[in-house]
Amino acid sequence: KRMRTSSPAAMTACSEKSPFRGSADPTATFHPRAPQVAIEDGFMIAVDGGVNQIAALDIVVLNKGRRDGLEVGHVLAVYQAGELVFDQVAQDNVQLPDVRAGLALVFDVFEKASYAIILKASHPLQVMDKVKNP
Repeated sequence: KRMRTSSPAAMTACSEKSPFRGSADPTATFHPRAPQVAIEDGFMIAVDGGVNQIAALDIVVLNKGRRDGLEVGHVLAVYQAGELVFDQVAQDNVQLPDVRAGLALVFDVFEKASYAIILKASHPLQVMDKVKNP
């Protein structure tokens, strides 16, 4: 999917070559914005091409949709789960916080799922990485 921008706040889709085709209008204008509701337990559950690694400009499927408050144009932050490490001082395992690793733009929304394009990835992303409000 290629995006053409006329301003920083609006993007227009120019073409769609992905087999992940929904009802999205390829000439639609997107106005990127954060969701008004908190997105809880959101995950990237699939990626175009059936691979496991995800990078910038890849199309992903999210497990959140219209019933969760997502709309076309919503921008979500992508997080990788924090590692489980052994704390030698406390002598116990400690879960590190999630690490922000990218941004995704929702471009097609269904009742229980959505399609998004990865706009930015600062780390290699994977299926089952989390998506939350930015």
